[in-house]
This record gives sequence, C-alpha cells and structure tokens, in this order.
Amino acid sequence: MSVRLFTTLALGLLILTVPARAFDTTGNAVADGMLAALSNWRDEVVSVGDIDVGDDRVLVRDVEVRARDVDDRYTVDSIEIVNGRMDGDVLVADSVRWGPYEQTTIDAEGGTMTYGFGQVTDTNVRYSPESLAAGGPIGPYFHARAESVAEDVFATFLGIGIVMPRTHTRATPQGDGAMRLEVDLPDVVIKPMVPIDPQTVQTLADASLIPLTGDMRLIASYDEAAKILSLDELRADFTNLGTLTLTFQASGVDDASWLEFVRQVDQDQPLTGEAGRIAIAGFSMQYEDAGGGQTLVAFLAHCLGLRQDVFADVMAAATPGFLGAVEDTDAVEQAADAVRTFLLDPQSIRIEARPDTPVAMVDLEQSAGGSAVSRLNITITAQ
Repeated sequence: MSVRLFTTLALGLLILTVPARAFDTTGNAVADGMLAALSNWRDEVVSVGDIDVGDDRVLVRDVEVRARDVDDRYTVDSIEIVNGRMDGDVLVADSVRWGPYEQTTIDAEGGTMTYGFGQVTDTNVRYSPESLAAGGPIGPYFHARAESVAEDVFATFLGIGIVMPRTHTRATPQGDGAMRLEVDLPDVVIKPMVPIDPQTVQTLADASLIPLTGDMRLIASYDEAAKILSLDELRADFTNLGTLTLTFQASGVDDASWLEFVRQVDQDQPLTGEAGRIAIAGFSMQYEDAGGGQTLVAFLAHCLGLRQDVFADVMAAATPGFLGAVEDTDAVEQAADAVRTFLLDPQSIRIEARPDTPVAMVDLEQSAGGSAVSRLNITITAQ
C-alpha cells in the first residue's frame, strides 16, 4: 500500500464513464464549465446558490458538492471567473478565484482527513471537465492553469496538523505536450493534533521540534506521449530536524491506467486490469540530519531501555527480516550496516530503487517482500 500511496502524489485521473455534467445546468455557460471541472467519478455538484454575471466576470456562490458513495459533502463559498469563455467543453479564463473551502473525507478503513484553504487564485486558466476535483484527469490537471496561489492551506490526518500560509504553483510546457509543475510551500508548520505523553512533549520541545517548521518544494512532470509521471523532487527542509528529499518515476501512466489505479487505491482493492500497466521505474528517499535525528534516535533508544549502540545493533539485526527473503546477501548486509551506521551517529541515510526495467505495481503486490526488494534493486546506504 505504501508504494501505491507514494505514486498518488501525482494527482488526478480521467473519468471516461461519468457524464461531464452530473448537475442541473445553471443557464450560464461559463458557470456550467466551472461546475463541470469540479465534478468527477467520486464527487458531484448537487446545488448552486446565486450567480452574478457582470461585464467581465461571473460569480458563483454556495457550490455544494457531494461524494457519490458516502455521506460526505462540502461547500465552496464563492467562485469568481474573470473574462471567462467556453472553448468547446474547456473553460478558458484570465483568472479564477475561489474559496474558502473545507472538506472532511473518510477512507475505507474509517480514518479521517480534513483539508481546505482560505482562497485559491488560478491565472491563465484552461479547465476541462473534471480537471479540478480530487480524481480529475491527470493530463488536463497539468495544463489547467499557468500559475496558482493558495492561501491559508491546512490539513489534518493521522493525528498531525499541517498549516501552510501560502503556496505558489507554476506550470511550464516542456514541448510535445509534456508539462512541468513547480510548487513552493514556504513556512510550513506541522504539529500534533492528539494528546502526547508529557515526556515526549518535553523532549521534542527541548529540541525545538514542536511545532516542526520549515520550507518545502515540489517539482513534478508528466510526459503524455511517453506515459511517464515523475516526482522529480520533493524537498522538505525542517528547522532543527533535517532535510528529506524524495524522487519517484512511474511508466505506463495514461488516462485509462490512472483511472483504474486511483479507483482501486481509493477503494483499497488489489490492482487489476488497466492499473496493472503502471510500473515503478525508480525512486529514492534521502534524509540528512540537522540535529533532530540524533535527538529522536536517542529518545527512542531511551524509551526501549537500551543504550544507543545496543539499539543500533538490534535494529540492524532485524533489517533482514524487514526486507524478506532477498537472494543477494551482500545487499542485505549492506542495508543492515547502513541502518547500524545511521542509528549510531545519525548523519544521512538514503534508500534507492533502480530496477533494470520498470516493475509493474501489480507484480509487486503479488510478490513476497524479498522478491519485491530484489526486483526493484533496492539499496540502503548511510554516512
């Protein structure tokens, strides 16, 4: 499941079986185009308040959206479209400003996630049907706007709260239909939203790790012709903790395969059919410590009643069991040594997958742990 969720960082899918307009038309083509962009296989627009039409703008108020299969609704207070017009079924506009918005979702296992924002402003807009709602089409999502600024963004999940005062997204064409997205997320604040025992709170506070603050940057790209979706870099620099960097690349990603993949992940089903064409071409994760890692490792060892060197030996000895039945014993020993090295003196650790050829995710789900590690050619190194 973790590999699947890592892939879904990319956002969006193309729905081929739900009509573009699952709502009653408003009588205004521009407003209808906006509502079509919000609708998808998972959600549907069910009601709209009043519509104010001016010389160069359309203002839609109180847009209510309902999930199709659970009792879940949310409302967007207002959506302002400036110099909008329809190009076929695509809404073209100088800008679209919308919000505030808040939604709580419930996953298949009963977990909840609340997220929303105060306001989003998109410029040089091209919204095609279903391209904005969670689960919208992947290609049109990358082409939906040239620039986007979101204010007062927040999310709460797994007992963690995240606040981002402002995010900035830029979309750049790369030729032959390929697109690149760059997202800057400065001044991120992360804090626990559930009770924590006093000793843990004191340890984290003494290390200035509550709340956790820092800057994040994401670069993603999609090559429609080559069917390659890439997380070129997700970099998070956290004050007093360290820097985490992620990369990921998947092949076989087109509208049909992405549709099935997101549907099956959303419903916690085994990957089958078109989703089986999506394959992992590579990924990496690297952490570089700035002091916080040392604090956390020492604290974990203390909680277990172990010296830090003993804790490092115990975790290194357990590493082969985590990896499963890997045939390459040298790789297993390298991984165990990396775990021991990092836990003894946390500086940096890197996990990387470099398969000789892309490995289908459906094959990974059907493989035993060790077989999956071997096929992905996973290595773990530390300094």
